[in-house]
This record gives sequence, structure tokens and C-alpha cells, in this order.
Amino acid sequence: MIEIRTFIAINMTNEIKELLGKIQIELKKAEADVKWVAPEGMHLTLKFLGNIFIGQLESVCQMVLEATSNFNQFQLSLSSLGAFPNLSSPKVVWVGIDKGKEECIQLAKQIDNNLNRLGFPVESKEFFPHLTLGRVKSPRGRNELLKSITTLKTKSFGQMSVTKVEVMGSQLTPKGSIYTTLRQLELIKN
Repeated sequence: MIEIRTFIAINMTNEIKELLGKIQIELKKAEADVKWVAPEGMHLTLKFLGNIFIGQLESVCQMVLEATSNFNQFQLSLSSLGAFPNLSSPKVVWVGIDKGKEECIQLAKQIDNNLNRLGFPVESKEFFPHLTLGRVKSPRGRNELLKSITTLKTKSFGQMSVTKVEVMGSQLTPKGSIYTTLRQLELIKN
């Protein structure tokens, strides 16, 4: 049977992707050992499913549709730069959500609960809405990277209207992941 690597996400507008690309250019000046996410693929993951059989896709879309059918469109703004697990030992560099954070958390929770009915495990960690900018590969250049993150930490990184949630496919390649929208699910207009 054919499998497809699948996740549920909110895709960013081209303006936000462009802005985040500029932030990455600033952070790259630190010459740290980071694998940067391509700006054109920037998204906020609400739920990662991993490999699913193509035959499960319709059921997954139906559960996400049920989860999103009660949600109004909302405004989302990006601010704050940080790192997981923390700034002193960064593994992932991220941009956080300011306005719309609570809506993202509730949406992710509802999607998680609905997909659990299909046998997908409920997330054990609390959901923290963020966009991954890059993954730190080694300590090289870490101090300079932390200085750059601290300098840009409180900058605004754009805002957008969230009008839909997307079921996405992901194909891993040596140059990075290639994302494909499998289904768009509209949120309720205010």
C-alpha cells in the first residue's frame, strides 16, 4: 500500500515567508552550524501524523473538517524569537505566535482529539505554537547565533488572517522536505 507522510498545518502568507527569510539572513551572519528551513515551506504545524496509508486520507480530512467546522477565522501575529529546549542549549530556532496563540492551541487540541478517534495518539506534550526557522547541528557559532537571536528577540515578524487549515503531504529529499497541500479546509468567516 502507498503511504504518505502527513501533517496538519496553517501555511504562512508569502509576505510572512519573505520577512522570515530576511530574519534568517540576519541569523546566518552568525555562521552557526544550522540547517535552515526554506522560507517557501514555512508553516505552523498543528498535528504531525507521520506516514499514513493513502486510503486513510479521506478519514483524516473528515476528522480535521469536523474539528475546524466550529472555528472562526482569526488574526495571527508572529513575534518573539527563541530556541528549544532553551537559548543556552539551542537545538531548534523558532518564531513564536503572539496574537492568535490561544486560537492555535484550541484548534490543535480539537484536531488532536478528533484524530484520536481514528487511532492517532493524543500529543503528550503541551502544544506550543511556533514556526521552525532552523535546526542547530553542532555548537559551532552558537554564541554568535545567541547574540543574534537576543538582538532580534522582540521584533515583530508579520501578521495575517488565518482563513484555512491544510492537510499537507511531505516528501523528504536530500535538499529538504517538499510540501504538498492535499486538502484545504476553510474556517468560518466572521
